Amino acid sequence: MTEGARNPALKKRVHEAGQATVTFELREFLSATNERGILSISDPQLYAEQLLGLLREPLYQALMLSPAMRQEGAAADRVRANIEGFIHGCASARDMIR
Repeated sequence: MTEGARNPALKKRVHEAGQATVTFELREFLSATNERGILSISDPQLYAEQLLGLLREPLYQALMLSPAMRQEGAAADRVRANIEGFIHGCASARDMIR
């Protein structure tokens, strides 16, 4: 993050090669699940960004904020719970529309 502040072009390239690409692919996947009636996704871009945030937070916390206090499996358990909650919410929304 520090280097990105000094070099905006590098920051942009890292974003485009990483987060932007993952967000695009996830948006396409969520759009497909919506079209097939698997999940109810009203705004695939927003949902992709929200899901990435749910995934990023526990991993960021485990890696950056408290690596010395890291408990094996704790971040993975939180990521799994976040994904399950996200999918349950999308499925519930679909079921309510029917």
